[in-house]
Amino acid sequence: MSKQKEYIVTLIFASHIIQNLHYGPYCHNWGLSRQTDKADNIILLYPIRLNMKTLITLHSFDFIIEIVKSISEYGPAPGYLCKCKDIQSEIFLSSTNAILSVYQKIMKTATKFSGPAIMGFDNPIISNILIQDLPFQVYAFILEKLRVWILDIGKSSKSEWNYAGTGYKAAFIYMYQKQQCIFFEEFDDDEYKLTIYNKQMEVSKTFTNIDSDFLWEQVNCLQQYKGKKLFKLEEPYT
Repeated sequence: MSKQKEYIVTLIFASHIIQNLHYGPYCHNWGLSRQTDKADNIILLYPIRLNMKTLITLHSFDFIIEIVKSISEYGPAPGYLCKCKDIQSEIFLSSTNAILSVYQKIMKTATKFSGPAIMGFDNPIISNILIQDLPFQVYAFILEKLRVWILDIGKSSKSEWNYAGTGYKAAFIYMYQKQQCIFFEEFDDDEYKLTIYNKQMEVSKTFTNIDSDFLWEQVNCLQQYKGKKLFKLEEPYT
């Protein structure tokens, strides 16, 4: 396997965390993983920060990439702008496409880039800066075909919750009523709570129950799993 090219990237502005983006239902759009961090079925995620700016020099030209707010199929998502000299890209949902569009105009040639690498997400110094002020580093689990994002754990004395508590939040994407939806799980006092968001970013349905198994029986999907499995309460990291 060929080694991925390393770039010298400067972080101009780290920006800040936005609670409803990084820890809300659309969290899946606002985090990136690093290949070196994938182990034991745990995927650590690094926040993609709104208004974050990085600089990279390619062939003596300075390219600045900025993250702006855009919209994707599943809610608010990062958009990427690239600037070099007097050329600015349109807003892309891919950092790779943003820098390529400007690079090709300046260099008059095509090439290939890894967007996350170009922005410094593969740089341990930059990635560490991006997690320094986090209240909680989001991570993901793989449950067969599901990818579950853990956004917070909370704390309690309840062994049946695996000692997680109020403030616990998790999310995943799955089919509901014949369309892909976001399933947003929470602990609310002594209850399990599930909110399902449709593609129009509207609340499609909300379920609450003191028993996670009964809650998922109400939802009437993913019946092959126990409620605790879907709330990821059986994982040692939760």
